[in-house]
Amino acid sequence: MRPTVRTVASGQPVTACISAPQALTAAQDVQDLRAQRLGFMGPNPHTRPESLATTKETTPVGFSIWPVAAVALVAVLAGCTTSPGRLIGPSPGAIPGAVQTGEASWYGKPHHGHRTASGEIFDMYRLTAAHPSLPFGSRVRVTNLRNGRSVEVRVNDRGPIVAGRIIDLSYAAAQELVAVSDGTIPVRIRVLSIPR
Repeated sequence: MRPTVRTVASGQPVTACISAPQALTAAQDVQDLRAQRLGFMGPNPHTRPESLATTKETTPVGFSIWPVAAVALVAVLAGCTTSPGRLIGPSPGAIPGAVQTGEASWYGKPHHGHRTASGEIFDMYRLTAAHPSLPFGSRVRVTNLRNGRSVEVRVNDRGPIVAGRIIDLSYAAAQELVAVSDGTIPVRIRVLSIPR
């Protein structure tokens, strides 16, 4: 399988893995849905009504799967050049000193004790964070742009899952930034170190 970039309803790119046969199946599904909307197919897209099954032409003139298949193939090939770790939004380069500004959120009790993407158990009372692309073990300084407070956290998870946010902080990190009651806050993150 090769990574490919798909766009969700928010317009944000999301990395996913899809094989070429899956892309062609998806293209066929798109064609079936179009034909069903145009009235060329019955409620089940894999069974054609009897009236159409006996006719020579079951699709409208100029209606072909090849343009859809070509778009699906381009999506698969484009995904091959996309970094699988880059999920949402602009990200700082994985070099010390890189800076990113945006919205941060925090997570806690519902995830406490569950396994993170790095494999370790999430502890809401430790200074950790979820970032979409920085390597696990990276250390970043997060500064609350509303009050100037900052905290150093270690990346041990992937996230945030909400489009438009750049980092998810643990409950402890949000407390240090005096941001628990706010829910989301504007922040600046600076990469301090990347694991070797």
